[in-house]
Amino acid sequence: GNKEFKYLTVVTEHIDKVVFIIYCILFVASVLSMRKDMVRFQISQYMWSLATILLVVIQCKFFASYTLKGLFWFFFPMATVVMNDVSAYFCGITMGRKYIKSVFLSLSPNKTWEGFLGAGVLTLIFSFFFPVLLSKFQWLVCPAETLTIWPFPPAMQGCEVNPIFLPQNYVFAVPIFGSVPFTLLPIQLHGLSYGVFASLIAPFGGFFASAIKRAYSLKDFDNFMPGHGGMMDRMDCQLFMMAFTSFHYQYFIMPLKPTVDALLNQIVHLNAVERAQLVKEIGAMVG
Repeated sequence: GNKEFKYLTVVTEHIDKVVFIIYCILFVASVLSMRKDMVRFQISQYMWSLATILLVVIQCKFFASYTLKGLFWFFFPMATVVMNDVSAYFCGITMGRKYIKSVFLSLSPNKTWEGFLGAGVLTLIFSFFFPVLLSKFQWLVCPAETLTIWPFPPAMQGCEVNPIFLPQNYVFAVPIFGSVPFTLLPIQLHGLSYGVFASLIAPFGGFFASAIKRAYSLKDFDNFMPGHGGMMDRMDCQLFMMAFTSFHYQYFIMPLKPTVDALLNQIVHLNAVERAQLVKEIGAMVG
């Protein structure tokens, strides 16, 4: 929504239509290319292509979009998943199967209930307090002003910080003690939703990766995807996090703070008649 990027509107406003047309052409071409003696192999390759698009390409689309709104929306969601992954490992090796003997997931026999539950508690604590630290850095919470390829970009001039990064007073009603006032950053409360998602949903990206490795009898992705190995094993739980960030930002963050730049970005999509009507309505409101 930044006015510096409005020159890209001519290119981007029809991109969804272009992508859909290309998809249709490729789908028809794929079906026409099928051969009776190779159809089983071809369908398996198409399924892998669709899985890659859904789990990787779409995530990259969300990553590019929301990183421009502030590096916080990339770094914090990724950090919550890393926290959950690491704490699940340490909770698992220290307390695994000491209290709950049953198998947590047959696809990944090394996973334990203690690791899953312990990681959930630690991730919620982390997701509540870590945004306080990140909110102190302007370069994390401010949206991108310009795009540059130079190694030394101009210094950030400051921005109007979203209110969710500013302290607000709350009152919590306790049955015995009455109303208890306290001060929090709203992003801390939003952070709890990231902690819940990173603890309950994101790990299933790792379980899905475990199912793939088990199907191909691999210990990790090093042989399946040469050169990726440990890196891929660390990223499997990140598969859905940027999709959640997109959903959360669109429905719970963006409506909290409409900006002039965001409104101008919408106005450029109006035709001449609609713009004239808008100017007339604004004049009537001001008058």
